[in-house]
Amino acid sequence: MPSRTRRPPSTKTIRKRRAIQLFFAAGKPFHDSALLLLVLPRETAIEGDVFFATPRKIGNAVVRNRVRRRMREVFRRWIWRPDDPFIYGWIARRQAALLDFWRLKEKMTRLSARAHGKGN
Repeated sequence: MPSRTRRPPSTKTIRKRRAIQLFFAAGKPFHDSALLLLVLPRETAIEGDVFFATPRKIGNAVVRNRVRRRMREVFRRWIWRPDDPFIYGWIARRQAALLDFWRLKEKMTRLSARAHGKGN
């Protein structure tokens, strides 16, 4: 039997309105032309690892779903760690719909590094 590559685990997505409102009230923002990242410390009483928001300004449902799927996959593969001190909130902007997968990955990893204090 051929060996399969191990997939990164899926993450727990935050879906409760009250929890998402807490991000906007108390989250520390990190901006980019295509994304907004809001982070909260893990000690916050929220169950979950991340939420993704794609406003209607981005485009129709097909475009929004594509952006959300790409953001989710980048987060799952390259950003999420079980011992991460933060809970993430990713909000896409219009330019995110124009990016290919690899440019989106670059922007998300750069914002995540800034949140961790590893970038400029």
